[in-house]
Amino acid sequence: MKIEVVCVAFTLLMVILTLGCEYFLITRESEPTEEQTRSFTYAMWGIGVFKGLASLGFLTFFYVITQETHALRSHGVEQQAIWWALIASAVGDLLLVGERESFFLSGLIAFFIAHIAYTVAFINPLIAVDVSLSIPIIISIIIGVGLMSMVAYRSFHEDIPTALTIPSIAYTSVIAVMVICAAVHTIYLDCLTVMLGAVAFWLSDLAVAKQRFHGHKLMHKGFYVRLWGLPLYYVAQLVMASEVIGLY
Repeated sequence: MKIEVVCVAFTLLMVILTLGCEYFLITRESEPTEEQTRSFTYAMWGIGVFKGLASLGFLTFFYVITQETHALRSHGVEQQAIWWALIASAVGDLLLVGERESFFLSGLIAFFIAHIAYTVAFINPLIAVDVSLSIPIIISIIIGVGLMSMVAYRSFHEDIPTALTIPSIAYTSVIAVMVICAAVHTIYLDCLTVMLGAVAFWLSDLAVAKQRFHGHKLMHKGFYVRLWGLPLYYVAQLVMASEVIGLY
């Protein structure tokens, strides 16, 4: 069995275990006994450990594929940018385990860096490409993604704490830019999976926002949203990293 397959399987297994710990926390909240409090602590540690291991899985996956393709081509800026994106994403995901607003803000900053890094990875291969012939298409993409981002932000606006308003606007903008760049990358380099990965990342961010800002309105704090959002996030990392490097 190829080590890349093992890394993917390991990552997804850690995601399942993370979701199991999160479900335990949500469904046992009404029993604040001393024993239950201890169980909560173990579950929180479990979430942090399993998320960290899942991130280690996609970092190892990327290391393996870059080593395997090193003799075939020079990845240069794209490889460095993706390393920054994956490491920043791993840090951000661990920070989101914390309940405090400061942890959430730090997580936003880490993911902000990740989105910028992915944007660089998507755009760099296009530097030598003449994009002038598709300006109308690019403008249409910008308008479309911009409108969807505005609608998404407005759906959370009333529930976002004042201290997070500007960071949230900045974050919404940078992920929109990343999706736009992924779309342009897809059009010119015929890499549909890059676009799919970027959209998956975007949707996983919406899942986090919905659970964070609308969780108090939803059954089990919106766990069902996390049920599809967390796997999408890790799949997005694996897909975008491998496709930009050119494994598939």
